[in-house]
Amino acid sequence: MQFRCHRYGQAGTTTSTFVPGVSGSWDLDVWGKVRRQIESNASAAQVSAADLDNVKLSAQAQLATAYFNLRAADALQALLLRTVQEYKKTLEIVRNQFKGGLFRFGGRRCDGRGPGLQHAVASSQCRCATRPV
Repeated sequence: MQFRCHRYGQAGTTTSTFVPGVSGSWDLDVWGKVRRQIESNASAAQVSAADLDNVKLSAQAQLATAYFNLRAADALQALLLRTVQEYKKTLEIVRNQFKGGLFRFGGRRCDGRGPGLQHAVASSQCRCATRPV
């Protein structure tokens, strides 16, 4: 770039001229080096895009797997909570039956006091725990 200042005959008059410089070069691509470089860069861009798509797909698959695992864990937790509630109801029924004297152990009636009740509760819990689901 060049700046030129000219002073003309009148007093105090100055004119500035700006001349921008432009340059360029050109090489003859006899052996196709530039063409191959362009093709290589285009292929590298395609590989990068494919790698990005692969990472996105992998992340989506991991998210889907985690979601279904979470849903399965939630369903299992709900099932276990319902099972505990049903076991409590069953235990209350067994206790009420003992209090009413409906069960007999060893030829004697059980009134819900002492080791007879504890054995019956433990055996009912054992039956419930070993019952196939």
